[in-house]
Amino acid sequence: MELEIRNLSFSFKDHEVLKDVSFSVQKGDFLSVLGPNGVGKSTLFRCILGSYRNYTGSVLIDGRDSKEMHPRELASHIAYIPQAHKPTFGYSVLDVVLMSAARHLSPFSTPSSKDTERSMDSLDKLGISHLAQRDFMKLSGGEQQLVLVARAISQNADILIMDEPTSSLDFGNQLRVLERVCRLSEEGYTVLLSTHNPQHAMTYSAKVLALYEGSVAAFGPSKDIMTEDLMKTLYGVPISILETDKGGIIVPERDREARS
Repeated sequence: MELEIRNLSFSFKDHEVLKDVSFSVQKGDFLSVLGPNGVGKSTLFRCILGSYRNYTGSVLIDGRDSKEMHPRELASHIAYIPQAHKPTFGYSVLDVVLMSAARHLSPFSTPSSKDTERSMDSLDKLGISHLAQRDFMKLSGGEQQLVLVARAISQNADILIMDEPTSSLDFGNQLRVLERVCRLSEEGYTVLLSTHNPQHAMTYSAKVLALYEGSVAAFGPSKDIMTEDLMKTLYGVPISILETDKGGIIVPERDREARS
């Protein structure tokens, strides 16, 4: 399944947030979206998800304009994975994943045995089926994030959109979540993930979309476009990229004069 964003622009009243953004991803792509705060990453995702519809340009799914799709049909193609959060009620892990069934249930229906089976399969795919009866609120941040990924998988969508999923996680949980997400892309899911950590993009993503002042600063294979010049343009700080047998490593260049 191909997702193509074609000449997309979006404004809040007189403030233009996105300017003529174009890119495309195919089945199995893992795309990281980079850029400083306020550059339009979350706005771009909301346009793709259909939350914002008053944009110009097109969001195309296999060549079809997403504005022509009913929200339930769009949800069958694209799933959103938020940052881990504490729910108001103490749902079990399985209950949280079963919430994905809401898109095809009527207001007074309950999930079927097939819905439960699909939810358990999603947990198993991420290696966390043993958490099914645990209280979601009592899980670690990394475990909660994986449960939310499982809920999205259970939605049966091919495209997964993740808005800064590791921002509140410790170092170990960041890597565990990203490793699992990387495996999903290898299994054929298309992943779009925004991050404030360019090292994550360099290590895990096959492709990178860099946004600056609402426009596309660079788009393409991460190994080609993740350069020292691009990082300085995006973040305004000098860095060096060191090549190792494990891949590139981003190293900040400290101001030695300021420290002396």
